[in-house]
Amino acid sequence: MKRFAVAVAIAVSLVVVRPADAAVTRSERRVENSIFAMINNQRTGGGLGAEHLHTFARRLAEGHSAAMARRGVLGHFGFTRRVNRLRANDSGINGFVCENVAYVSGSSITRTQAASMIFNGWMNSPPHRKCMLDQEGGTTQSAAVGIKHAGNTWWATYIAAHDTSP
Repeated sequence: MKRFAVAVAIAVSLVVVRPADAAVTRSERRVENSIFAMINNQRTGGGLGAEHLHTFARRLAEGHSAAMARRGVLGHFGFTRRVNRLRANDSGINGFVCENVAYVSGSSITRTQAASMIFNGWMNSPPHRKCMLDQEGGTTQSAAVGIKHAGNTWWATYIAAHDTSP
């Protein structure tokens, strides 16, 4: 009986110390990076500065995408909590914070297609486009994309903020 308890304790310890992004697959990370690059290409092509990848915002975005996938619901639920956590983590973020969410679904959608469909969907929606490109005129932006691929669906969250200390 004691051996079993020790084995369980070791297994639980391993789960607790696992890196925060260990649950993100290589494919999900590639889609995240692809969308982030598309946003920066659009920004710099329009004379705006490139966004800085904010690793804590990425963890928040990935967590929200995973929550949407678990629930099977697209939404901004918990947005205020994410903003508060982001501001508590980075004192330079004290102004504008925005979030885009999306999903694409289909059995034959590749990760490249998913990235393009999500990005284009946001670009073709004025409020989502503003979140990615305008952000209330702030010049230095920190941002991140979080992706969760579950079944045939790619869930996406983008968080961006005016950051005085990227």
